[in-house]
Amino acid sequence: MTKKYILYDEAYFGGILIRQLVSEDRLKVLNGPWACADLFRCFTATGTLKDTPVLVEHDSGMVSYVAMPRINILTKNQTAESKVDYIVGNYHETPKKEGLYSDFSSFIEKRYRYIRCDNLIHDKDTNTVFLSPLLKESHHEYYRRLLNLLNEIGVEPQGKNEFLKYRYYPDYLVKSKKKDDINSITDSAKVLRGMGINCHSTKLIIDGGNMITCGPYIVMTDKVFTENGYEKGNESFKTMLETELKHPVIIIPWTMHGDFYADDTDKYGHSDGFIRWCGNNRILMGNHGDCYPKEAKAIREILESYEFVVTEMSFNDKVSASPCTDLNWAYINFLQVGKNIIMPTFNIEEDSIAQQYIQEAFPECNIFKIDSTEIAFEGGALHCISWNVLI
Repeated sequence: MTKKYILYDEAYFGGILIRQLVSEDRLKVLNGPWACADLFRCFTATGTLKDTPVLVEHDSGMVSYVAMPRINILTKNQTAESKVDYIVGNYHETPKKEGLYSDFSSFIEKRYRYIRCDNLIHDKDTNTVFLSPLLKESHHEYYRRLLNLLNEIGVEPQGKNEFLKYRYYPDYLVKSKKKDDINSITDSAKVLRGMGINCHSTKLIIDGGNMITCGPYIVMTDKVFTENGYEKGNESFKTMLETELKHPVIIIPWTMHGDFYADDTDKYGHSDGFIRWCGNNRILMGNHGDCYPKEAKAIREILESYEFVVTEMSFNDKVSASPCTDLNWAYINFLQVGKNIIMPTFNIEEDSIAQQYIQEAFPECNIFKIDSTEIAFEGGALHCISWNVLI
């Protein structure tokens, strides 16, 4: 038998395991350590050839990674015990196998395989908007004006999506004192069947308004923890969330100000009421800092820790009269479809200032406006009442 190194407390080894190689034109991909190893078989760690591969720094832009369990760690019908027996069978000395069995079993589900995430669909990639028929019933005139505006933009559908169906069971509807609210929770499975959409499913409670895609990341407020029965900041839940979404999640803080049952209280905790991604590493943030500067500062610092550059809206020092805080929070909740942006307006002084913020953040986009006062007074705006996809 070939002599093997014996592990002891002072032992250490070094190396790099390469599991994927991608050609510069991204047309050819090699997956798996054995396939990648073929490229290096003619080199040794002690070789002196001038062509020995070296590591160089490379700027890959805004990319991120999510940790997943290793795949195929056990072959079909193989047990942890038989795997350990196979591994240690070549060693002269081995510890007690029972301990190794237990240790190995604990590693099977460990998330130490990293998957690159850079293929999210963003608003700028979409071309189709879905609206609920409930909007037509409750706000018929607004629905008509919005539909006419969308028709004027006229985007031809193409492409396809990969969808995830989550549990839509928000506390602001479940605990509402209004009887119609609990009945307004959409049966998403029925809707998806009617639309002919296939999707993955998760049992986690998630709200579409609390999922803003920013580059390869998904930004959510920490309300997602409490909605699923976890303490805010629970790491095991965050890992579970990222595993289900297959993308890393950035958590930003959220605080409910006011009475839960008051109509003017933000009880929703949606990230689309705080930020929007502008492309590359840029984020446009709403004017939360006008009323809650400490909270806005905390949100901005978290985003900046992921190397985003954040521009905050502000109206307090830019309007001649008192800012209309009942409405001006809603500008960030605009609808973007491809290179077209429909922003809410309210016939107030802040309208033109908000348009300038949005136009500077999205210089290549066409800006359209629609008076959305009646919608904003109900706690949302255009992004809340729409679902845009690539079809």
